Amino acid sequence: MADPKLVGKLVLKGKLSLKTPLIIGSGKNDLSDIEALKDESGTPYIPATSLVGVLRHMIEDKSRRLDPTQSDYFWGSEKSDGSQSALCCHDLRTEGATIKIRDGVAIDPAKGIAVDEKKYDYEVVEPGSCFMMNMEITMREAFDKTMFENILATICHLLKEGKVALGAKTTSGFGKCKLEEIKFYDFDFSKRDDIFQWLKQDLTSRTETTLGGSPLPLSEKTILIDAAFSIKNSLIVRSYASDEIKPDAVHLTSNGKNVLPGTSIKGAIRARGLKILKTLGRTDAEVRINSLFGFVNEETKESRKGKVVVEETEIRNVAAELQQRIKIDRFTGGVIKGALFDSMPLWNSENGKAVQIKMSISEYKEWELGLLLLILKDLWSADLPIGGEKSIGRGVLKGVVAKIKWDSKELQLEEKNNELVFSNKELADDLNRICKEV
Repeated sequence: MADPKLVGKLVLKGKLSLKTPLIIGSGKNDLSDIEALKDESGTPYIPATSLVGVLRHMIEDKSRRLDPTQSDYFWGSEKSDGSQSALCCHDLRTEGATIKIRDGVAIDPAKGIAVDEKKYDYEVVEPGSCFMMNMEITMREAFDKTMFENILATICHLLKEGKVALGAKTTSGFGKCKLEEIKFYDFDFSKRDDIFQWLKQDLTSRTETTLGGSPLPLSEKTILIDAAFSIKNSLIVRSYASDEIKPDAVHLTSNGKNVLPGTSIKGAIRARGLKILKTLGRTDAEVRINSLFGFVNEETKESRKGKVVVEETEIRNVAAELQQRIKIDRFTGGVIKGALFDSMPLWNSENGKAVQIKMSISEYKEWELGLLLLILKDLWSADLPIGGEKSIGRGVLKGVVAKIKWDSKELQLEEKNNELVFSNKELADDLNRICKEV
């Protein structure tokens, strides 16, 4: 480093609010297969490595294109002559977080049923939990302050816009967060008062400063499909009650609200995508699906993160209704004794939108857009059920309205009087051509 003289500190503080459940595993499995990371008092927290790692992955390539030397100063470098990162981030702590256990199960894509001995559960930190963020940037004589402020401005932009997801299962909608109550402080060590205030860590009397940088360009080639559906019959993503008084199975809730988890959507669209490619005679169907949705090979320990991102959404305009069912002996046709159970699925309480499904792919290929559109067609036309108890007609959706955004274009389609109406006929024809080339 040309001149390592310490000249100041930049401090960025804020409140990181969870918009979807968060999974950060601790490696322990006493209470569930995946336990949330907790401190000595049993309170969940987000390790600084999780946040900084995601931000570095999203920003570093862009910052290196502008100035590789200053980028290495900010993020640190593993080279033999590299420098320690100027960024120091504290672990993100909270006081009022709620933890809930969710159930999961592996589905056989060929049969569409649960795989034996593949049920698991995991702890999630519920949405609405707030974590305090505290970042400090050490400024030295050799550092470009404008460049550092531009990187900080990019971090603020990504977090304020909710474009950052932390922890596990982020492609299934987990870990989305948003930065609020942002405060920025600039300490100039050429000033005596700034030095004393920094040493005392006294920010109460410190005047906030406006962050002067501009966000780095982070444009991506992205598909976004945002579609609303009504529930044709009923829907249930099962959550099993431990209380004997409650029904055996109820619909999954988060913070007391009915939700459609991204895991249920992603599992269904992955299986349908594979079926579509095989029906079209693609010999590389599984390779394509693995590249698009990701995979984990337990035998070879190979894995790959998927490109398709789906979001967990609240289910609205529904009512839960208790239904009792019995199990039938398939040989005799009689009732099996002791096999009475009840469930409480959701039903549309009024006509219109009940379920919102959002799917996106960054840096996509044209065939990936086409496949996602074919999957949307099946969802729209009540041919692809979501959730549990599909064999008795649950989980069937019917399209109401959808928006498709790609390459700075936008197309809206809507069901009116049993006819599909497009906002732009030329764009609809263009998408139809893409679907035919899958």
